[in-house]
Amino acid sequence: MNKKLFALAIVSAASAASAQSSLTLYGLVDASVESVKAVDTVTRVSSDNLASSRFGLKGTEDLGGGLKAVFSTWKLP
Repeated sequence: MNKKLFALAIVSAASAASAQSSLTLYGLVDASVESVKAVDTVTRVSSDNLASSRFGLKGTEDLGGGLKAVFSTWKLP
């Protein structure tokens, strides 16, 4: 009986301690369509006209017991 009660307590604690997490991908894409007139007219898609394209990741992880881990990072070209 004691072994069954102990096993039930372990399963209950493991299921109660499952972590909640969230991850967000965010950023800025700098792209434009331009028409260049020289000898011939060329229409093209270009970037870096106003700003550099970049992206970042941010998230949280619930560690349990009222504790939470928070992170944020940027990736520049």
